[in-house]
Amino acid sequence: MPAECLGRRTGLAEIDRHRHRVAGRHVLCLRPSPAGILSGALGVEVTAQATQGPTRNIILIETGHAALGLITMGIGWEAWNGSGDWTQGRQFRALRAILPMYDSPFQMAVVKRLGVRSLDQLAGKRIGASPRGSTSGTYFPRIFEALGISAVFANGSVEEMMSQISAGQLDGVVLATGVPVPALFELDQKEGMAFIPFTSDQIGILKQRMPELSDSVIPNGTYPSLTVEYPTIGLFNFVVAHKDLPDVSHRQGRLRQACTISPDSFCREGDHSCQYK
Repeated sequence: MPAECLGRRTGLAEIDRHRHRVAGRHVLCLRPSPAGILSGALGVEVTAQATQGPTRNIILIETGHAALGLITMGIGWEAWNGSGDWTQGRQFRALRAILPMYDSPFQMAVVKRLGVRSLDQLAGKRIGASPRGSTSGTYFPRIFEALGISAVFANGSVEEMMSQISAGQLDGVVLATGVPVPALFELDQKEGMAFIPFTSDQIGILKQRMPELSDSVIPNGTYPSLTVEYPTIGLFNFVVAHKDLPDVSHRQGRLRQACTISPDSFCREGDHSCQYK
């Protein structure tokens, strides 16, 4: 949903229990609509707002332009401590965790015809890494730098990246999101993708450099070409709220119930923002 659909921006002081904004991830691509589910669960109207991802969602919440949002744990840790470059040293302390959602495993896939078998062979390759403010766009450049691998990253939506891979403009894609990613699944069916795993040594290096990362596994069969388990790292996703959101504890139970009843309605692809009214 484009930003102009949101109307006039207001400070949090002007937002009451009948009109709240929510920043989140791409929640409009599956049915039933998560906005509708949240509207019913919370008793307020919920809509969606497109963003660059968790970093932008945190800024929206901190500045009072959103009341709820979905973020990954690592980005939230950076926000709280003001440690990520994107924070410019500012500590974002208006966030309060409401409930956990799902793991976002890191996944790397390239076109099979390139013959890439290891992460080191991605050096010099053109790789799509989602929007710059997303978890993928934030973490993968750091990961490759930590491992001494120099790739050429391009930022864009998942759909744009898949189209560019099909057109030969990109060699592959790296994503940190829930699985399966529908667009990647379809691309694998069409083009045939090779999923490049981290080695155990690489995972050890990354967890030492970035302690917020945890072990994760993508089951075999998640994608057509993935015939064995895919060991990787991951970050957990959380729903967060502004500390001044009315009735946070009351809403927490309703949010948990909504997520339990319709977990697949909360899309795990791309980055987005929601809004409740």
